[in-house]
Amino acid sequence: MCRREQYETRVIHDGARFYREKCATRIQACWRGFAARKWYRNMRRLVPPNDPRLRRQFFEAKFQDLNDSLVQSCCSDVEQFLCDVDRSVAASRDVFRLFEQQRMSGQGMEMEEEEWLEAQEKAVQQDASDCPICLTPLQSSSAGLAAGRGVLLLSCSHLFHEPCLQAFERFCVEGTATCPLCRRHYTARPVQGGQTLMTPNDF
Repeated sequence: MCRREQYETRVIHDGARFYREKCATRIQACWRGFAARKWYRNMRRLVPPNDPRLRRQFFEAKFQDLNDSLVQSCCSDVEQFLCDVDRSVAASRDVFRLFEQQRMSGQGMEMEEEEWLEAQEKAVQQDASDCPICLTPLQSSSAGLAAGRGVLLLSCSHLFHEPCLQAFERFCVEGTATCPLCRRHYTARPVQGGQTLMTPNDF
C-alpha cells in the first residue's frame, strides 16, 4: 500500500474465529428450527386445536390415518384374493352339480310308468308340433316322425328331436343340462318311431 521497504508482519486469526462463530450460529439455528418444527408437528398430531374447523380437520386426518393403517395391515394381493374366490365358487358348483346328478339319477330310477303317462298326457295337451330347438316339425307327413331323427319325451312333458337335445346338452356350460323351455332337470324317454304324437296311445 505505502511502498515502504522496511515493514513488519503479524498473523491475525480474528477473521477465522469470526467465521467459525458465524457458521456455528447458523448450524445451531438450523438445528433449533428443525427441533422446534418436529416438536410442533408432534404436538399437532397429538393435541387437537381449539378452533372448530381445525378441530374437525384434525379428527378427519386421524380417521384417515387409521383407515390407511388398516388397509396396509390387510393383504393387498387382490389378484390372489379373486383367484381364491373363483376356486371357491367352482368347488361349490361342482358340489351342487354332483348333488343334482345324484338326485336326478335317483329320480330317473324312481320315476314310474304312471308318471310317464302323466307327462305324456301333458305333452298331448300342449299339442306341440315343432321341435323348440331346431323349429322343424317333430313328425313328417309320411313317416310320422321326422326322418332320421328320433323324438324324446322329457319328464317335464316337453318333446324334442333326439339329435337336437343331445347337441344342446353338449353346449351346456354348467355340466347338467336343463330343459330348454322350463329350465327343469329332466330324464328323457324315446318316442317309438312310426307313430303320430296326437293321441295318448302314441307313446
